[in-house]
Amino acid sequence: MRLLGALQALQDSFERAHDILPVYLDTLVQAPRSDLLRERVRALMDELRGFLVAQMKEMKASGFLPAWIDPSAMSTLLLAAADGVALHSAIDPESVDHHAVSGQALQLLLAAAQNNAAQS
Repeated sequence: MRLLGALQALQDSFERAHDILPVYLDTLVQAPRSDLLRERVRALMDELRGFLVAQMKEMKASGFLPAWIDPSAMSTLLLAAADGVALHSAIDPESVDHHAVSGQALQLLLAAAQNNAAQS
């Protein structure tokens, strides 16, 4: 499943970028006050959201994910959760197991898929 590959890529990126999380978070805070930062952050978010939306639409079309999942809203939820994990990890790295957190998100999608399959 390509979503698993995407999840692994995001985890790898998170690990490589862990030392610059404060810079990323500061950029998010400053973006509303800077046209340049806002546009660059928006472009990054649009790229990530677009990828996730495409993956979820594909999984919905194949019947893997249930109809109630809104790919746009779900991708925004997942990105917002990732930003929250980044924040918590920057504040207290020992308190956050990003593998466990991403595993939980994946399990939620898989549970929705299993429930969808059981109802079909």
